[in-house]
Amino acid sequence: MKYLVFILLFSATASAQVFVNGANINTVREIKVIELIVLEDFVASPNITASIDYGQERKELEGKITNAAGEKVKFGSIVWAINYLENRGWEYVNNSIIQKGRGVIYRYYFRRKSTASDGA
Repeated sequence: MKYLVFILLFSATASAQVFVNGANINTVREIKVIELIVLEDFVASPNITASIDYGQERKELEGKITNAAGEKVKFGSIVWAINYLENRGWEYVNNSIIQKGRGVIYRYYFRRKSTASDGA
């Protein structure tokens, strides 16, 4: 029984984390808004390339979404990536679409979901 409780608590905690290049951005309270940048190139890969811009110095598509071990998280679709963020404390706000060469760049904007401790 103790193991079941531990596993449930650990999985709830782990699911509330979003790592970008190995850093948990959910623990940085100053980050209020993030941008999910998705490159879809069906010729190169059936998967999408997704990255997060949270205001860090970087070039486009360098903010790789990783797990706690620093391994890149792979998404099979844009909706998968959006649900990933929604389930980890981020709320969808808006998006834009840009045609680039043979691919498409989708930009999705999220804000941190309000909690009772935020006073909302």
